[in-house]
Order: sequence, then structure tokens, then C-alpha cells
Amino acid sequence: MSSGLQAAIAILKKDLLLEFRGKEGFLSNLFFGLMVLLLFTFAFDPSSEALRQGKAAIFWIAVAFASVLTLNRTFQRESADRAIDALALLPVDPAWIFLGKFLGNLALITLLMLLIFPLFMVFFNLTVTSRFWLLSAVCLLTALGLSCVGTLFAAMAESSRLREVVLSIMMYPITIPVLIAAVQLTQQAIKLTGEIENWHWLTLLLIFDAIFLAAALVIFDYVLGE
Repeated sequence: MSSGLQAAIAILKKDLLLEFRGKEGFLSNLFFGLMVLLLFTFAFDPSSEALRQGKAAIFWIAVAFASVLTLNRTFQRESADRAIDALALLPVDPAWIFLGKFLGNLALITLLMLLIFPLFMVFFNLTVTSRFWLLSAVCLLTALGLSCVGTLFAAMAESSRLREVVLSIMMYPITIPVLIAAVQLTQQAIKLTGEIENWHWLTLLLIFDAIFLAAALVIFDYVLGE
């Protein structure tokens, strides 16, 4: 096993261990996402057309907000005691450092989705259909996009005293195509009847993830150096 891969795995294990040992951060993000779902549940008439059309958007709004709170902590612990400088001095390609952080965020955001979605189904009276495979693919690809962009921008914003605000300002405009594609595909996935349409949104997700993951791996050296 290469030293770079060992470093990435060590960073991944460390981040997940500290996240679940502390629990407060992850649980607060989860409760925030669930609160968003609950508020929207009572904001609309259960039989209204607006709710029927907007179910998918409500789920992704909850996920997007909860994910940003998670991504804000990507380099928080390292910055607190200047350990981020030690990361920059590791004798490995910085892309491996990014990979370790990215995989940690991906695991946390995916877990948030897994915990929020069952309650989303209960609140909005949804049933699992044969299109669950499409929903699973959309969730994974969207988590990849959010994690990739969020990890990169979290590193850029870490030196700012207002990193929470800066990260949101940078991240949301870039991830709008991902969220729109996720909403469109989720609407198709939760339908009980009819043909699956708008496959180009799935292509958009794949292209977005590939481009930003490749770009992040290339430029993270410069970002970490700053």
C-alpha cells in the first residue's frame, strides 16, 4: 500500500472517529434536516398540488442545509491547533489528503441522507417502488458532488473568520445544477406510474462529479499551500 493511500485512510478514519465520538455535531445537523422536513409538512395542505410537485425539492433542501453544516467542520479541528500546517507538510501528494477528507464527508452526507429519507417517506406518505435503484443512484451521485465541492471550498474558506458564511456563498451557486438535477430525478423516482424521463439530468450529475473531482485533485495542492 502506498504512503499516499495510507495517509488518506488515516485521515478518513480519524475524521469519522472524532465525528462519531463527539456526536453533537452530526446529531445537530440531522435534527436540523428533520426540522426542515417537519416545517414543510405543516406548511402545505397534504392534498395540495403544490406539495405533490414539491416533495422532491423539500427533501433536497433539507439535505443541502444539513450537508453544509457538516462540511463546515471539514478542517475545523485542524485549524484550531494549526494541525493544518502539519497536513501541508506530509510527504505525500496533497491529492491524497483531499481524498481522505472527501471520503469522510461523503460518508457523513450519505448517512444523513439515509437517516432523513425514511422520515421523508413517512411525512409525505411515499412508498418504495421498483425505481428505488434510480433514487439510490441519484443520492450517491449528489452526495459525491456536494462532498467534492464542499471539501474543496471548505479548505479555501478555512482561513476566513466567517468560514460558515463564506462556504455557503461559494458552494450553493456552484452546486445549484446538482440540486436541480437531483430534484428532477427524484420526482421521477418517487412516481408510481409513467415512464422515466429526463435522463439527461443523470448525465449532468455524472459529468459534474467527474469534472469537479478531477479539478479538486489537481488544484488542492495550491489551496492547501495558501
